[in-house]
Amino acid sequence: MLNQDYETVTRAGVSGLISSLERWRGGNLAIDGQDFEGFGRGSRFYPLLYMLTRVYGARDFASGLPLRSFLLGYLASLQVHHIFPKAVLYGAGYPRTQVNAVANFCFLTQDANLAIGKRRPEDYFAEAEAKHPGVLASQWIPDDPSLWRIDRYPDFLAARREMLAKAANGFLGELRSGTSPSASDMVNRVALVLDVEEDHDVRADEVRALIAELTELWLCRACGGQRNRRPGHRASLGHC
Repeated sequence: MLNQDYETVTRAGVSGLISSLERWRGGNLAIDGQDFEGFGRGSRFYPLLYMLTRVYGARDFASGLPLRSFLLGYLASLQVHHIFPKAVLYGAGYPRTQVNAVANFCFLTQDANLAIGKRRPEDYFAEAEAKHPGVLASQWIPDDPSLWRIDRYPDFLAARREMLAKAANGFLGELRSGTSPSASDMVNRVALVLDVEEDHDVRADEVRALIAELTELWLCRACGGQRNRRPGHRASLGHC
Protein backbone atom coordinates (compact mmCIF):
# COMPACT_ATOMS: atom_id res chain seq x y z
CA MET A 1 0.00 0.00 0.00
CA LEU A 2 2.85 2.39 0.82
CA ASN A 3 4.50 1.69 -2.54
CA GLN A 4 1.24 2.47 -4.33
CA ASP A 5 0.90 5.71 -2.38
CA TYR A 6 4.48 6.75 -3.18
CA GLU A 7 3.89 6.12 -6.87
CA THR A 8 0.67 8.15 -6.81
CA VAL A 9 2.28 11.07 -4.98
CA THR A 10 5.23 11.08 -7.38
CA ARG A 11 2.91 11.10 -10.36
CA ALA A 12 0.08 13.36 -9.19
CA GLY A 13 1.05 14.92 -5.87
CA VAL A 14 -1.05 15.08 -2.72
CA SER A 15 -4.22 15.98 -4.66
CA GLY A 16 -3.81 12.79 -6.67
CA LEU A 17 -3.42 10.78 -3.50
CA ILE A 18 -6.61 12.28 -2.09
CA SER A 19 -8.46 11.47 -5.33
CA SER A 20 -7.19 7.89 -5.16
CA LEU A 21 -8.38 7.62 -1.58
CA GLU A 22 -11.81 8.97 -2.54
CA ARG A 23 -12.15 6.33 -5.25
CA TRP A 24 -11.10 3.60 -2.85
CA ARG A 25 -13.67 4.72 -0.28
CA GLY A 26 -16.44 5.38 -2.77
CA GLY A 27 -16.12 9.15 -2.59
CA ASN A 28 -16.62 9.30 1.17
CA LEU A 29 -13.60 10.29 3.23
CA ALA A 30 -15.53 10.49 6.49
CA ILE A 31 -14.52 7.97 9.16
CA ASP A 32 -17.15 6.19 11.22
CA GLY A 33 -16.98 3.89 14.20
CA GLN A 34 -16.80 0.79 12.02
CA ASP A 35 -13.39 1.89 10.76
CA PHE A 36 -12.02 1.36 14.26
CA GLU A 37 -13.34 -2.20 14.48
CA GLY A 38 -9.95 -3.68 13.61
CA PHE A 39 -7.81 -5.51 16.11
CA GLY A 40 -4.10 -5.74 16.78
CA ARG A 41 -1.29 -3.43 15.81
CA GLY A 42 -1.65 -4.49 12.21
CA SER A 43 -4.98 -2.68 11.94
CA ARG A 44 -4.77 0.20 9.47
CA PHE A 45 -6.37 2.53 12.03
CA TYR A 46 -3.93 1.68 14.81
CA PRO A 47 -1.41 4.34 13.63
CA LEU A 48 -4.23 6.90 13.48
CA LEU A 49 -5.03 6.24 17.15
CA TYR A 50 -1.39 6.89 17.98
CA MET A 51 -1.34 10.09 15.93
CA LEU A 52 -4.53 11.37 17.57
CA THR A 53 -2.95 10.69 20.96
CA ARG A 54 0.05 12.84 20.14
CA VAL A 55 -1.64 15.60 18.15
CA TYR A 56 -4.51 16.21 20.56
CA GLY A 57 -2.38 15.81 23.67
CA ALA A 58 -4.19 12.87 25.24
CA ARG A 59 -3.17 12.87 28.90
CA ASP A 60 -1.36 10.27 30.94
CA PHE A 61 -3.51 8.55 33.58
CA ALA A 62 -0.71 8.68 36.17
CA SER A 63 0.79 12.16 35.75
CA GLY A 64 -2.06 13.96 33.98
CA LEU A 65 0.46 15.42 31.51
CA PRO A 66 -0.30 15.64 27.78
CA LEU A 67 1.44 12.85 25.87
CA ARG A 68 3.43 15.10 23.58
CA SER A 69 7.09 14.50 22.85
CA PHE A 70 8.20 18.04 23.63
CA LEU A 71 6.71 17.72 27.12
CA LEU A 72 7.94 14.19 27.77
CA GLY A 73 11.43 14.60 26.35
CA TYR A 74 13.28 14.03 23.09
CA LEU A 75 11.98 10.90 21.30
CA ALA A 76 9.72 10.22 24.27
CA SER A 77 8.35 6.72 23.94
CA LEU A 78 4.95 5.44 24.92
CA GLN A 79 3.60 1.99 25.67
CA VAL A 80 0.44 0.37 24.40
CA HIS A 81 -2.02 -0.10 27.23
CA HIS A 82 -5.00 -2.45 27.16
CA ILE A 83 -7.74 -0.41 28.82
CA PHE A 84 -9.50 -3.59 29.88
CA PRO A 85 -6.72 -6.00 30.96
CA LYS A 86 -6.16 -8.94 28.65
CA ALA A 87 -6.12 -11.51 31.45
CA VAL A 88 -9.43 -10.27 32.84
CA LEU A 89 -11.10 -10.28 29.41
CA TYR A 90 -9.84 -13.75 28.55
CA GLY A 91 -11.04 -14.93 31.93
CA ALA A 92 -14.49 -13.55 31.12
CA GLY A 93 -14.57 -15.50 27.86
CA TYR A 94 -13.96 -12.73 25.33
CA PRO A 95 -12.20 -13.81 22.09
CA ARG A 96 -8.77 -12.57 21.03
CA THR A 97 -10.22 -10.25 18.39
CA GLN A 98 -12.19 -8.37 21.04
CA VAL A 99 -9.43 -8.45 23.64
CA ASN A 100 -6.99 -6.83 21.19
CA ALA A 101 -9.50 -4.46 19.60
CA VAL A 102 -8.02 -1.10 18.62
CA ALA A 103 -10.74 0.58 20.70
CA ASN A 104 -9.30 -1.21 23.74
CA PHE A 105 -5.91 0.42 23.18
CA CYS A 106 -4.59 3.67 24.53
CA PHE A 107 -1.06 4.97 24.95
CA LEU A 108 0.49 5.73 28.32
CA THR A 109 3.89 6.29 29.84
CA GLN A 110 5.67 3.25 31.20
CA ASP A 111 5.06 4.42 34.78
CA ALA A 112 1.32 4.61 34.26
CA ASN A 113 1.19 1.29 32.45
CA LEU A 114 3.03 -0.49 35.25
CA ALA A 115 1.03 1.22 37.99
CA ILE A 116 -2.31 0.17 36.47
CA GLY A 117 -1.21 -3.38 35.78
CA LYS A 118 -4.22 -5.70 35.66
CA ARG A 119 -6.64 -3.40 37.45
CA ARG A 120 -10.12 -3.12 35.96
CA PRO A 121 -11.31 0.18 34.48
CA GLU A 122 -14.10 0.41 37.04
CA ASP A 123 -11.34 0.53 39.68
CA TYR A 124 -8.78 2.89 38.17
CA PHE A 125 -10.86 5.19 35.91
CA ALA A 126 -12.58 7.00 38.77
CA GLU A 127 -9.29 7.33 40.61
CA ALA A 128 -7.49 8.81 37.60
CA GLU A 129 -10.35 11.24 36.88
CA ALA A 130 -10.49 12.41 40.49
CA LYS A 131 -6.76 13.06 40.50
CA HIS A 132 -6.64 14.65 37.04
CA PRO A 133 -10.07 16.00 35.97
CA GLY A 134 -10.66 15.64 32.25
CA VAL A 135 -8.03 12.93 31.76
CA LEU A 136 -10.59 10.32 30.65
CA ALA A 137 -12.15 12.56 28.02
CA SER A 138 -8.66 13.34 26.66
CA GLN A 139 -8.26 9.63 25.94
CA TRP A 140 -11.75 9.32 24.42
CA ILE A 141 -13.09 7.25 27.31
CA PRO A 142 -16.92 7.11 27.61
CA ASP A 143 -18.01 8.91 30.77
CA ASP A 144 -20.76 6.40 31.62
CA PRO A 145 -19.43 4.34 34.58
CA SER A 146 -21.73 1.45 33.68
CA LEU A 147 -19.64 0.95 30.51
CA TRP A 148 -16.52 0.42 32.59
CA ARG A 149 -17.68 -3.01 33.77
CA ILE A 150 -16.43 -6.21 32.19
CA ASP A 151 -19.95 -7.35 31.30
CA ARG A 152 -20.46 -4.10 29.30
CA TYR A 153 -17.16 -4.39 27.44
CA PRO A 154 -18.73 -4.68 23.93
CA ASP A 155 -20.79 -1.55 24.62
CA PHE A 156 -17.66 0.25 25.81
CA LEU A 157 -15.89 -0.60 22.55
CA ALA A 158 -18.82 0.63 20.46
CA ALA A 159 -19.01 3.94 22.35
CA ARG A 160 -15.28 4.56 22.18
CA ARG A 161 -15.14 3.77 18.46
CA GLU A 162 -17.64 6.56 17.82
CA MET A 163 -15.61 8.99 19.93
CA LEU A 164 -12.41 8.08 18.08
CA ALA A 165 -14.12 8.47 14.71
CA LYS A 166 -15.31 11.96 15.63
CA ALA A 167 -11.80 12.97 16.72
CA ALA A 168 -10.27 11.49 13.56
CA ASN A 169 -12.69 13.36 11.30
CA GLY A 170 -11.85 16.60 13.04
CA PHE A 171 -8.11 16.08 12.68
CA LEU A 172 -8.20 14.91 9.06
CA GLY A 173 -10.57 17.75 8.16
CA GLU A 174 -8.03 20.23 9.54
CA LEU A 175 -5.28 18.62 7.50
CA ARG A 176 -7.27 18.90 4.29
CA SER A 177 -8.37 22.47 4.91
CA GLY A 178 -4.88 23.55 5.88
CA THR A 179 -5.83 24.64 9.39
CA SER A 180 -3.86 21.91 11.17
CA PRO A 181 -0.52 22.59 12.92
CA SER A 182 2.45 23.14 10.64
CA ALA A 183 4.39 20.14 9.39
CA SER A 184 7.49 21.09 11.36
CA ASP A 185 5.43 21.33 14.54
CA MET A 186 3.93 17.92 13.80
CA VAL A 187 7.40 16.39 13.55
CA ASN A 188 8.27 17.79 16.94
CA ARG A 189 5.03 16.55 18.48
CA VAL A 190 5.00 12.99 17.14
CA ALA A 191 7.50 10.67 18.80
CA LEU A 192 9.45 8.34 16.55
CA VAL A 193 9.99 5.58 19.09
CA LEU A 194 7.23 3.39 20.46
CA ASP A 195 7.74 0.78 23.15
CA VAL A 196 6.09 -2.56 22.55
CA GLU A 197 4.82 -5.13 24.98
CA GLU A 198 5.66 -8.79 25.29
CA ASP A 199 3.52 -9.81 22.30
CA HIS A 200 5.99 -8.16 19.94
CA ASP A 201 4.92 -7.65 16.35
CA VAL A 202 7.84 -8.54 14.07
CA ARG A 203 6.85 -5.67 11.78
CA ALA A 204 7.42 -3.09 14.50
CA ASP A 205 11.19 -2.87 13.90
CA GLU A 206 10.67 -2.39 10.17
CA VAL A 207 8.08 0.32 10.79
CA ARG A 208 10.41 2.17 13.20
CA ALA A 209 13.25 2.03 10.67
CA LEU A 210 10.95 3.35 7.93
CA ILE A 211 9.73 6.20 10.16
CA ALA A 212 13.30 7.22 10.96
CA GLU A 213 14.29 7.15 7.29
CA LEU A 214 11.24 9.11 6.12
CA THR A 215 11.71 11.70 8.86
CA GLU A 216 15.33 12.27 7.87
CA LEU A 217 14.39 12.57 4.20
CA TRP A 218 11.57 15.00 4.97
CA LEU A 219 13.77 17.18 7.16
CA CYS A 220 16.51 17.34 4.57
CA ARG A 221 14.02 18.19 1.83
CA ALA A 222 12.59 20.93 4.06
CA CYS A 223 15.98 22.63 4.25
CA GLY A 224 16.43 22.56 0.49
CA GLY A 225 18.52 19.41 0.29
CA GLN A 226 21.53 21.00 1.99
CA ARG A 227 22.35 17.79 3.81
CA ASN A 228 24.68 16.58 1.10
CA ARG A 229 26.27 19.97 0.56
CA ARG A 230 27.70 20.66 4.00
CA PRO A 231 30.56 18.54 5.39
CA GLY A 232 29.66 16.86 8.65
CA HIS A 233 26.02 17.83 8.28
CA ARG A 234 23.49 15.91 10.36
CA ALA A 235 19.71 16.13 10.26
CA SER A 236 17.94 16.95 13.49
CA LEU A 237 14.47 17.63 14.75
CA GLY A 238 15.37 21.29 15.14
CA HIS A 239 17.10 22.59 12.00
CA CYS A 240 18.51 20.47 9.20
